[in-house]
Amino acid sequence: MKIVYLMFAVAKKSGTERILTDKMNYLAENYGCDVTLVTYQQGNHPISFQLSPNVKHIDINARILECYKYSGLKKMVKLYQTRRELKRKFMETVDGIDPDIIICPTYHNIEVEALVGCGSKYVKILESHLAHFAVVEVKKDNLLNRITTGWRARQLTKNISKADLLVALTQRDADDWSKYVRTAVIPNFFTYKPQTLPEFKTHKRIIAAGRVSKQKGYDYLADIWNIVTKKHPDWHLDIFGIVEEQEALDIVNSKIKKYGISETFKIHAQTDDIYKEYYNSDMLVLSSRFEGFPLVLIEAMACGLPCVSFDCPNGASEFIKQGTGYLIPTFDIEDFADKVCRLIENEDERKGMREKCRANAMRYLPEDIMKQWMELFKKETKEHIIGKP
Repeated sequence: MKIVYLMFAVAKKSGTERILTDKMNYLAENYGCDVTLVTYQQGNHPISFQLSPNVKHIDINARILECYKYSGLKKMVKLYQTRRELKRKFMETVDGIDPDIIICPTYHNIEVEALVGCGSKYVKILESHLAHFAVVEVKKDNLLNRITTGWRARQLTKNISKADLLVALTQRDADDWSKYVRTAVIPNFFTYKPQTLPEFKTHKRIIAAGRVSKQKGYDYLADIWNIVTKKHPDWHLDIFGIVEEQEALDIVNSKIKKYGISETFKIHAQTDDIYKEYYNSDMLVLSSRFEGFPLVLIEAMACGLPCVSFDCPNGASEFIKQGTGYLIPTFDIEDFADKVCRLIENEDERKGMREKCRANAMRYLPEDIMKQWMELFKKETKEHIIGKP
């Protein structure tokens, strides 16, 4: 089976790039699929996650970001020209490969437009890696933003409706997208399966992981920790993640200073060995405003860590099951702090959750999830052929 993935670039070490790389590698190595990654903004940037030698990579060099160095009418003209160039180059590349399946995420309208513009002979699939409302959000802070983001949302949903299928990570997200397009649900998987749980030990440490951005809600976490540390000053909270938004970091740092919690609340650089940090922690906390698929919950549970998370859209409610942690009404700071304190104060409860957490995580192993993808590919290509006139 021939499969083409279209992406902006694979240059950042973030969740979507990571899981899509893992999927491409798995399809090529375990199912013998002919997989090609097509990017248009990669340039000289190295691929951030290792691609299998069996996965081909083509960069079609349609530099959309270059357009933003201009202003006014010139920028609009450059954007129009580059969008046309991307669609033309991508269509030529696809026709040269002649794949069975073409896939891209829902993030950028330019990619969705290029995907749905390909010929009807191909099965065109979208992947949703972010909550529906965040993708089609209309910003209402001023008239100009309301007009421009409203137009973008309408164009994006119009193009999404032309796809053959959208695959969401959670049922809640699939339900939201179903008003525009046919949907299916296949969750992400985690790639590292700890063979055994380490001996139970209290580290007096809580972990959070993910890029520093407004979405991740670390400002809420500072509010929560201000309550927790007053009761448990000998415990620490460590956040691991790349700084994506300086403004978000500044807001968190201002709260750290305001509350005087700098000794126990720290933000660290992204680590290449997050599992080592899970093993040296007692629980994971997730304070996000929204999520697509909070993979950190699954990874932490695989290491036996209970999780405390806001019930934000989407994902957490589908992963935190009874006996694996606590789901907090969004955004109840007091209740979140109370549940963290409860786990701190009840070592036996944390210990009793370990096996349940691990068993819950085992639902998301690559061999199980990728089997679902292959079954979906076979079904879609078969039905696509039958449906042709």
